[in-house]
Amino acid sequence: MTRLLLPTALVTPVLDRIAGPGAGGLRSVTPPQAAPAPSSIVTLGQTAPAPPTYPAPAVPMRAPQAGDAVGQAMLGNLRADTPAGRYQGLGAALLASFGGGVDDYAQAVSASQAPGARATSDMADQIRLDVRTAGGAIVHIVLGGQAGSLTASISVTAGQVSDAERTALAGLGEAFQAAIDGLAAEPPQLDLDGLLHYDTRAIASIDLQASVTLRPGQVQALSFHADAAGRAVEVDGPAGSVSVNVDLSHPELVGSAQRQEAALASYLRQFGDAAGRGRADRGLMQLFSEAFTALHADTASAPGPLVPVSRAAISPEKTGPGKLLTGLADFSASVQAQPDSPNLAHPEETDTFSYQVSQQTYTGGRGGRDLSVRQTQQSHLSASYHDPLMPGGALMLTPDRLTQSYYYTRIEDRASSTTDIAYRDGKLAKATLSQSVDQSTHVSKYVTGVLEDEVVTPRHEARSWNLLHMLQDAVKHQDHEKRPDTSRLQRTLDIIGNLVLLSGSPAQLLAKPDDRHV
Repeated sequence: MTRLLLPTALVTPVLDRIAGPGAGGLRSVTPPQAAPAPSSIVTLGQTAPAPPTYPAPAVPMRAPQAGDAVGQAMLGNLRADTPAGRYQGLGAALLASFGGGVDDYAQAVSASQAPGARATSDMADQIRLDVRTAGGAIVHIVLGGQAGSLTASISVTAGQVSDAERTALAGLGEAFQAAIDGLAAEPPQLDLDGLLHYDTRAIASIDLQASVTLRPGQVQALSFHADAAGRAVEVDGPAGSVSVNVDLSHPELVGSAQRQEAALASYLRQFGDAAGRGRADRGLMQLFSEAFTALHADTASAPGPLVPVSRAAISPEKTGPGKLLTGLADFSASVQAQPDSPNLAHPEETDTFSYQVSQQTYTGGRGGRDLSVRQTQQSHLSASYHDPLMPGGALMLTPDRLTQSYYYTRIEDRASSTTDIAYRDGKLAKATLSQSVDQSTHVSKYVTGVLEDEVVTPRHEARSWNLLHMLQDAVKHQDHEKRPDTSRLQRTLDIIGNLVLLSGSPAQLLAKPDDRHV
């Protein structure tokens, strides 16, 4: 399997466009449910049903026995005063025990059993990994903590685990621990890479549900699911929420690793632009970019065409859907900040940030050598924020009228892209692209509480391309050469690959080449 790795330089610019420091934790979430879709539609953002919730086992409080490596590690970790230290190494240790043949384990330790450990008044934490094996068994790994105590358990339900499945699951130890460490970090991080690279021959699905309290009122939470049909992750907390779903049920529509890398880089740049324009929280956008990138990893393929194609002059073997679409699997993603009301005199003036982006691909036609494909991409940014009248000045918006001098900005942006492709008798018969961007900026100026000025700035741009004509022109060019040069066609395909990617701003859309000058 080809692994997609985006260099850090592509993710970091997302943060460079955002003003203000990052914020911390996340709170508990519930995975979304995907609605059933007609068979003729490639559905978006499918999320597998949430895994069944199992009550935490009742674990007797007792001192670990000699040779109980997990229990001894738990006693040592009780001395830690942070969640990162509290769960250090425990996830990996539990899976190592399972790999050694332990199918039924329950242990609890308290601060009173650990010399020097301090009791705390934390809310209950729970970290739960549920892995369904290819044979149907479900392995449950649970960690928890509350008020100066730690619990850990291993159990197996719904069947027996084979030796190969046990080995594959034990191999997730470092990945499970990395996910825990990221969740317990400040600021929180998403480290799901290892859990996305599991042995599909032995493991059918992975679910991770976790909620960790860093301090009173500061809860970090994660909900993650992965199987052959799709991937989903949600995080939520005081800074806001992040949700990303990727549909893997239609690999024939997915492009190469190179094509996906270009598409992901384009989307990350758009996330950075949206974050800068809407004044998004730095830490929240970091989580969003990490989740989006991680869930698209290892989805690249080299599929054949959806229909048998004839070898016409336009080289249909090079113009299958995977060549004329974005190359990414269908997805839906969103990030939303917790609203803030910094103006005590006007609490209805909230600082907000909300951004959604998605891709949907629909297929139709009579089947066989006749096929139609429509791929749509959409984004929506809604944001609002306060600024001082003097650049670099401070905002102190108290009920006192003398402090009520400021700008209040509201932003509403939408972008869309639609690619239509049709094959008739195995030949590419239609390929068109249309895109539009709408931006609206509404700025209100208040001086000592009086509205002095109000400016609304709308922008709209729309463009369309006939991709089929572009390809036909490239073929004509090479046909007129004494020595056919396929590089012209390849260059045209590369240009189309960039054209079909969503443009998030009018400037991006206007910068794209005209189909008459390729």
